[in-house]
Amino acid sequence: MVCALGMMTACKSGTADTTTDSITVPDSTNQSERQTPTIVKVNGKYGLADQDGNVILEPAYSAIWEWENDYYKIFTEQHRQGIVDRNGRFILKPEYNSFGYLQEGLRLVDKDGLYGYVDRQGNFVIPLKWTFADDFKNGKAYVELGDSSYYIDKQGQIISRNTDDWEQDFGHQIE
Repeated sequence: MVCALGMMTACKSGTADTTTDSITVPDSTNQSERQTPTIVKVNGKYGLADQDGNVILEPAYSAIWEWENDYYKIFTEQHRQGIVDRNGRFILKPEYNSFGYLQEGLRLVDKDGLYGYVDRQGNFVIPLKWTFADDFKNGKAYVELGDSSYYIDKQGQIISRNTDDWEQDFGHQIE
């Protein structure tokens, strides 16, 4: 659901009008629909507006996608990514090259070629230090630091240097 300011545009969840710089969102009796923000576009930049038409995330991003649950994935022109919640609050500031979905309560993040893991609120649980990392599965994740490979637990502690069971646990071979 995207509203584009630039001319009067009909949107799935409302209308936008540049002559008044306002966003009109239809009334909804469904409470969950009322709490779902609308993605808006102003002068080629995307942001979020609430169901009353109030801007909750300034249109400053090259793209916004609906993401898991009540989150939105945002992209900058510098190809950085972040996450905001339905209230426009940053969970992850847009400074990451990439990140994944929550897996076993942790999200894998990549910043400038170093990998780490954050919790649902965006707090680092395992700092950015690994040169490669994969999602958690069955309480462990495969990581690399230079030429060395390990399994770590959800606290970031190395639990094994043995990667022989990687294919069985994760479905592909380590090369």
